[in-house]
Amino acid sequence: MEIFTYRDMPESLTSPFRDSRGPTLDQLSFMYASCIPPEIDSHGAIEYKLHMLNPSPARLEQLTTQLQWRLLQGNGQAIYEIGVRDDGTLVGLPDNEIYGSLHTLKIMAHTLGAWFKVVRVIPVIENEPVSRDTKTQRRLVEVHVFKTTREKDVARVFIIGANNTGKSSLLGKICYDIHDNGRGKARTRVLKHRHELLSGKTSSVTLNVFGYQVAPKFSPYGFDPSELPDPPRLLEDDDQDEGRLYISNYTDKYTCEEVVSTSHKIVMAFDTPGSQTKIGLVNRNILLYAPDVTLVAVTLSNHTRWTEYLELGLRTTSRVAVMLTKADAMLQTVSLTSLLTSVLTKIAGFRRTRDHRNIAADEDGGHEGRQLFGKMVNTDGVAEACARNECCVPVFLISSVSGTGIDFLHKFLNAVDIRHRASSNSDLLSAQPVLCEKPIARPTLKKPVPYEHLGRHTSSCNCCGWESEGDRSETEQNEQQLENKTDGQANFFITSVLDSGRVLTGVVRGGRVRLGHTYEIGFAANTGDDQVRQRRVKVVIQTMQKLRRPCIELHEGDIGSIGIEVIGGDSEMRIQRQMSVTAEHANDDTSGALNTSVHEVEIECNSLGSTAESRKELQAGDRVTVYCGFVRSGMVVRVGTRNGCEQNATVRFSGHKGEYVGLDWPVILQVNDGEDGQQLYGRVVGVK
Repeated sequence: MEIFTYRDMPESLTSPFRDSRGPTLDQLSFMYASCIPPEIDSHGAIEYKLHMLNPSPARLEQLTTQLQWRLLQGNGQAIYEIGVRDDGTLVGLPDNEIYGSLHTLKIMAHTLGAWFKVVRVIPVIENEPVSRDTKTQRRLVEVHVFKTTREKDVARVFIIGANNTGKSSLLGKICYDIHDNGRGKARTRVLKHRHELLSGKTSSVTLNVFGYQVAPKFSPYGFDPSELPDPPRLLEDDDQDEGRLYISNYTDKYTCEEVVSTSHKIVMAFDTPGSQTKIGLVNRNILLYAPDVTLVAVTLSNHTRWTEYLELGLRTTSRVAVMLTKADAMLQTVSLTSLLTSVLTKIAGFRRTRDHRNIAADEDGGHEGRQLFGKMVNTDGVAEACARNECCVPVFLISSVSGTGIDFLHKFLNAVDIRHRASSNSDLLSAQPVLCEKPIARPTLKKPVPYEHLGRHTSSCNCCGWESEGDRSETEQNEQQLENKTDGQANFFITSVLDSGRVLTGVVRGGRVRLGHTYEIGFAANTGDDQVRQRRVKVVIQTMQKLRRPCIELHEGDIGSIGIEVIGGDSEMRIQRQMSVTAEHANDDTSGALNTSVHEVEIECNSLGSTAESRKELQAGDRVTVYCGFVRSGMVVRVGTRNGCEQNATVRFSGHKGEYVGLDWPVILQVNDGEDGQQLYGRVVGVK
């Protein structure tokens, strides 16, 4: 499945050194025989600075204003050449002065809500050999500065259901505004493979993006999306100018960047296959990406398996909506009332717990949580009310041919609350320009910094120890400890490997992944005789993108891509999908930590799916398939009960490779019992 891949800086913002990878040592003498082109003061996004040490408050304000103008010229991006005179003469600075200038640039960027990273370090040659070990070696650095974009709400939506329920056609109508002709016209823009177009059946999980934009009721700038050169589509039922909802999709846009830039809320819609043989693929992805909303497609033409998918959505997702698709055919059938009654009865058999999980009403004695209820949506007000009530499961009557009910679905998705609001840049956006009351003293390096680190330095690094712990307040120390704990639980699950392992795409399953920091990729291999071999490589994140935009960090639940550089470790290990990028120096004594590779998991199974015709209790020795974002086969080694209700099962993974598992992660166990395999839903309560 394609996730957002890395895209380099725009061609309009070109470095004066031209070569994107920087000159080699053999090219330095030739390059520095002449100066680079002089700085252009009147326009452009490139700024030369000999140094930025010890600025006074007035000078700092001037430098900050200058950075703001360069970012405006570069459409949110700028290049700073530190150690270069305005006429292009390459002078260079010692390491202490370089880090001091970067410290001043960090304050400037923080004031404007921006961040930077060092992309090139160039030693200056003065008719003598280049020595990287000499402390007095003068160098210049090239820094790319990025304006922080305002964090948007990103909702992950899964569409599940059996074959021939109109999932792909509905997504084609939403994303491309193509009315279906009843023979699959709308789904042709969503299906990715040739065999899918020929058969008309989805066989993979595909991702499509659209968004919403609400016109503000009052804006001092007179903003109205209809006044934009490329306005988004307006819902037909919205007649008022204030507060109306616009749909931003590929109807009049060509790239994902355009959709994202014109939306205040992004919806990442995942289309899934409906074949019985692909149920494992659906289980794996729905647990991996943890959707905010699951849309269950139900139709009369294929009503034998809708209960299986409805239960899958209710047990794995906090918010669920039911879509009675192909409404044109249903309105002429008397069985619609019977189907609607069955759906509402099935929903009423579940309750919502305090930790936002949905469980069956007969579990835990039926005393915990509030009962779920279904409600038919026929107005905008009902759709928004269902979005605000966590115990309500809305039921929509949808048609991709006539467009019936799709506007109500848009109202619901726009109003639904997103719980994982991981704002990685909120602290920068809230910062107001505040001038220092005293000049910034030149910082001194309190610990040696390796030469290689300077090329990976970012605005989020605190590698030089500019301040001691005694200089910080107690609140700042507590915040730093919390950040260190979050960084220590970092877990980036790899879904695809591109560019020979240099670019990884995936999802953050825990903690936080930050640009310029060092992490590990690998696993614990069980070689037998109770011996475990750690197979890991050490990498540094050089680039990072979310929604195809550069960012400085990814939080739990974020989907993005990272560019890495391998700096050590097991040279024979090859980075593959389904591996995890974890924090460096993992603590193996913390049970359930996301950076601990385990071979056994203890699972608390609530019950078998209610769709199972014959219930069977787990027994030691049963072969099972474990779905927990990853897919692993295993064997039940121990079975127990808790309070006479839940069944605890300890599963040992097959093979020598361990997995990264977190406590309370949802799990689906599929019992490998011939063709009558049953599914059990539970959560992780222990690891080993």
